[in-house]
Parts: sequence; C-alpha cells; structure tokens
Amino acid sequence: MIIVTKSEGTCGKCGAKLEVEWDLDWVHSYEKDMGLNSYYESDVQVVCEKCGNVIAAKLYASEYPEGTLENSKVTIEGDASGKSTLEKPNIEFYDL
Repeated sequence: MIIVTKSEGTCGKCGAKLEVEWDLDWVHSYEKDMGLNSYYESDVQVVCEKCGNVIAAKLYASEYPEGTLENSKVTIEGDASGKSTLEKPNIEFYDL
C-alpha cells in the first residue's frame, strides 16, 4: 500500500492556493542488490477555482529498497502562466 499526501501549491496566474491529490501508478520494477527497484508515476490536471488556469503536473517516485522512498519529483508540464508551483507530497510505502 502507498500513502501519498496532498501537495500544496500556488496558481501562477492569480496567486490562489492549490491542493492536489495524487494517485500513484506502478510503471516498472527491476531487481537490484537489495531487492526490487520500483518506479511509479501520477498525472494530474488542476483547474484553479479562482481564475480557471489549468495546470498539468506529473509526480515521479521510486522505491528502493522495498518499502523505502528513494526519490520523488513533481514537474509542471503545462501552465498558461508559467509560474505556478506545486510542492512534493509525502510518500510512504507499507506492506500489508
């Protein structure tokens, strides 16, 4: 199970606060020295409630060794203002 918190951000067009929910999908895994190295991605499109600015963003995450967040990154891939921001969420991996 993967728990991903919401990301906070700011609309670059009007300055409104944004809150983004992510849903990570598994992309691929491969075996390394200490077990599986797994990669996940999530795509979102957020519409600012105040001005209608559409922000497209992607979250990348890797898990290695299993149960440990190795790396994560948020990229904004589309934004009419070119100035919007989104923080990285907290990501935790749990075995059920």
